[in-house]
Amino acid sequence: AAEVVDLAAAVITAVVADLEAVVDLAAAVITAVVADLEAVVDLAAAVITAVVADLEAVVDLAAAVITAVVADLEAVVDLAAAVITAVVVVAAAAEVASEHNYRGPIIIPSPGLYLLYIPEFQVHPGRSLIPVFTLQVLGGKGDHHLHHQQIKMLSHYMFV
Repeated sequence: AAEVVDLAAAVITAVVADLEAVVDLAAAVITAVVADLEAVVDLAAAVITAVVADLEAVVDLAAAVITAVVADLEAVVDLAAAVITAVVVVAAAAEVASEHNYRGPIIIPSPGLYLLYIPEFQVHPGRSLIPVFTLQVLGGKGDHHLHHQQIKMLSHYMFV
C-alpha cells in the first residue's frame, strides 16, 4: 500500500510539474501573443496616422484645387459680364449709328466708353469737321443688364 501511495505521489508530482510546465508555456505564449498584438496595434496606429496624414494632404490639395477653380470661374464670370456688356453697348451704338446714318467703325478706347466716329466731311478746304458720338455706359462694373436708358449719348465736334 505504501508503494501505491508513493507511485501516486510520484504521478501527482509529475502531473503538477507538467502542469507548471504547461502554465509556464501558456504564459510564454500569452506574453508572445500580447507582444505581437502590441506590435500589430502599433503598426495599425502608424498606418492610420499615415492614412490620416495622406487624407489631410488630399483635403489640402482638393481645397487648393477648388480655390483655383472658383478663382477661374470668377474670372470667367467677369469676362462673360464684360463681353455681354460690350455686346449690349455695341447694339445700342449700332442703333444710334443707324439713327444718324453712321456706317463707320465703333472704337473702344477704354472699358465703359464707346466712341462712334462719323465719317469726316469737308467744312472748308484743308479742314474737316468730324461729329463724334460718345456713348458713356452708366451701369456699374460687370453690369450685364444694361438698358438703352443707361447709355448716355454725348455729341460734340472735333476738328482735324
